[in-house]
Amino acid sequence: MLILLTLPLLIASPQLRIISVSYDREISYKSKSSVLVTVEYSSSLRLVQTFLVYALKDKELGNYSWTFVPCRPVSLRKIDGKYLELFNATIPLHNVRLRPNMTILFYAYAFSLEGEFYSTINATAPLKPLCEGCFRIRVIDDVPPVINEVRFIPDKARTNMSIKVVANVTDESPLRNVSLTAWLWRGEDFSEEKVHLKKLENDLFIAELKIPPLIEEAWYMLRTEDVYGNVNVDTGRIEVIVSETEALREELGISLKVYLPALIALLSAVVISLAMFTIVLSKKGTIEVTGGTLEAKHPKSLNISLLLLLAIALLIFYEVRPHGMTISLLTIFFLLASWYLIDPRTPSMPGLTALKAVINDNPFSSLIFEGVILALISGGVAATYLIKLLSPASLMIFSKLLKYSVILLSTGLILQALWPALRNVKIEFELVEEEEERRSEE
Repeated sequence: MLILLTLPLLIASPQLRIISVSYDREISYKSKSSVLVTVEYSSSLRLVQTFLVYALKDKELGNYSWTFVPCRPVSLRKIDGKYLELFNATIPLHNVRLRPNMTILFYAYAFSLEGEFYSTINATAPLKPLCEGCFRIRVIDDVPPVINEVRFIPDKARTNMSIKVVANVTDESPLRNVSLTAWLWRGEDFSEEKVHLKKLENDLFIAELKIPPLIEEAWYMLRTEDVYGNVNVDTGRIEVIVSETEALREELGISLKVYLPALIALLSAVVISLAMFTIVLSKKGTIEVTGGTLEAKHPKSLNISLLLLLAIALLIFYEVRPHGMTISLLTIFFLLASWYLIDPRTPSMPGLTALKAVINDNPFSSLIFEGVILALISGGVAATYLIKLLSPASLMIFSKLLKYSVILLSTGLILQALWPALRNVKIEFELVEEEEERRSEE
């Protein structure tokens, strides 16, 4: 009996047909689709009803659960002895939650009490899982990501240090990009730093931002974008400890006003001293250039000079390392390498024998030479900054190296000026030791 009743419904009637179906091809996952169906039927038919049948399709194909939704009549017109009736229905139902990248498959059919039937797929139900001939609505994400929080660790940034950027961002779709742009003001000049945040867990994203030295004010813009191109931004201020910036400015000003003139004066004194030593050596005769070592005349004084150099090297590493680990290590390497080259107790290289002879007679002059080397290194740091190969942090490195080059030169010149008196005390002490040894032997 059931079969006899349904068989007539499978035959499309010329007296009843669906002439148009109007719908949105794409909808947001937070909205519904309003579908308009226009049905044309003969005036002899009574009580025509229209239904929408839909199913939700996710990424994988398979069997779908079809849902029937009755359409409500909106308007009715009679043209040339036929009725044109407009029906409306909303899919999916209100209790259904959509997700981005879903597809809504649906078709429409209409029938009358007389048994007339018409379907947009020529059947009461899809014959294949793909539902060929069904209408398709693509579910998209048109809602921008939600930026719940942006915070910095520590909350107040110190200049010339790195801070952590932590952002909490939620979205129904995968995020394509989460980036932070920082605008950093140094007086009237500003620079721009951009970092990309990486996903840490769930909705947390993290990155590291370097705050250059001498920064007085900083602002940020966090930009988020999902795979559908929806963008959201959040802006704010980065708290910077301005007092430390002012202290760094004062230190740099002192370096340029005090240490630089002192360095020029000391370097001039070194040049004059070297010229005088050259004149004395030229009067005594040419020193033979050898590849061997010299007999140390004052080994204890040389060791004292080396200990002073090592102490200053450690101080340089301690103060320069926060601003540039690589430059601090290279500076120490050049200082120790230059000491090896001028130490009279090490094998001599061609052209350095004369310098080693001077240091052998005047061991504290080695500190003067090391001060000159450090001054050259500081000048190299300043030059690389001027040609924009180094960051503004190199200005702080330059001031530190400049300070210690002045300390080395000053210490070397003072000890060298006192060297004649120290040498006489050393000679008298050695004579007393020899006299005591001679008496003990007798």
